[in-house]
Amino acid sequence: MISLPLLLSIILANLFISTGISKISKFKEFKNTVVSFTRINNIMMSKLFSIIVIVLELILPVLLFIQSAATIAALGLMFLLIVFNILIISNIKRNNIIKCSCGGVLGSSLIGKSTILRNCLLILALGIILWSPNKQSINTLHFYNFVSLEASIILLFAGFIIARKIHNLLSEEWESNAN
Repeated sequence: MISLPLLLSIILANLFISTGISKISKFKEFKNTVVSFTRINNIMMSKLFSIIVIVLELILPVLLFIQSAATIAALGLMFLLIVFNILIISNIKRNNIIKCSCGGVLGSSLIGKSTILRNCLLILALGIILWSPNKQSINTLHFYNFVSLEASIILLFAGFIIARKIHNLLSEEWESNAN
């Protein structure tokens, strides 16, 4: 039987890795978002911060599955989400409504209360992983079960992405017909 912390680790790893890959594929757009969020006008600094975020989103989720590094990985991801929330709140207070450039399964919607709530739920999931008394690693699962679960999650995320794209296409079609 798979434990809740391990299931959450698998889901969060897929989520963060998909956002990291998405940010790599749209690096220029993400770098511009970093500038908008932080008001860092130095090109090298904004590029550096963008790269750091991407590297953390790709490495920390993998470390969730290594028992000796899981605590550091969960804390690192929590810190990243807290920083994101602070930046989102400060931009909302300045009436600076911009795209989050989250990417991956999360998409790239305008920042708002829902973005903050989503990040808080992700922090809660990381808290469950962090404070779970019975942390499991992938070694405790049969490899076949892990691969089956991973494939299911990837298909689920792919379904979300396809549904979002269909929704966007239909919305554009509806708006063009309305005009």
